[in-house]
Amino acid sequence: MSLSSKLSDISRHLVTPDNPARETDTLDYQRCALLHNFLVEYSWLADGQSLADLDRRSFFERNGDEAEEIRERLDPALIAFLEAAYDVEGTVFYLWVVGITQPSEMWINHEGDDEGETLTLYWTNNGICPHTNGLMYH
Repeated sequence: MSLSSKLSDISRHLVTPDNPARETDTLDYQRCALLHNFLVEYSWLADGQSLADLDRRSFFERNGDEAEEIRERLDPALIAFLEAAYDVEGTVFYLWVVGITQPSEMWINHEGDDEGETLTLYWTNNGICPHTNGLMYH
């Protein structure tokens, strides 16, 4: 059985000329979470793991009180994304990006630059890049 046959079909959620981005004033958290979870499952399977063994807890479930402490600082759409996205410890999400940043580290690279509006959502893979700013959210 091929790797792709074990994964969900997300093609109808991808942004294409025939399926453009939704007109929203904020993060399209539904599409982003679907793509994120697809990539997590893909990397999990590519690493030789079984999907049955994948811990599908969200950012808030995995980080508990530490995540709840920062909830009020987050945009509502980002909260919805973090509630839906798998936050799997110990996997490489993508070659360049390790995974969702820990709550205590989200603002470490942005202290004082914009009153806390920018955060690092995904850590950079430190084995490839010397800094930790993978994907920033503003």
